[in-house]
Amino acid sequence: MKSKIIDNERIQITELTIYDRKLPTLVIERSKEEFFRKAEKWLNQMIIQMQNKFAGDTDVGMQEILSMIAVQVTAENFLLDNRNDTEFYDNRIQKMIDELDDFGKKHNIEMG
Repeated sequence: MKSKIIDNERIQITELTIYDRKLPTLVIERSKEEFFRKAEKWLNQMIIQMQNKFAGDTDVGMQEILSMIAVQVTAENFLLDNRNDTEFYDNRIQKMIDELDDFGKKHNIEMG
C-alpha cells in the first residue's frame, strides 16, 4: 500500500490491494492509516484461508468468500458495539449517585 500526504490530517492511499486487485484511491485520516494497512493484510490472509477451506467446492467462488468475510466482520462489529454499550451501567451509577445525594441531604451530610 502506497500513500501520499495531502495535508496535516489526510493522506491518499494509492495502492490498496485485495486479492491481487488494486482498489481505487482512498482519502483517509492520517491517524487511520495503520488500520487500513492491517485491514489489507488481514483481508488477504482471510481470503487465502477461505480458499483453502473451500478448495474443490465449485459452488464457492470469490464472491461467496468475500461475502462470508463481510458477514463475519459485520457480526464481530455488532458484538463489539454491544460490549461497549455502557448505558445500563451509566444509568445504574447515576441512580446510586442520586441516592447518595438524597441520603446526604436527609442527614445533613455534605457530599464532595
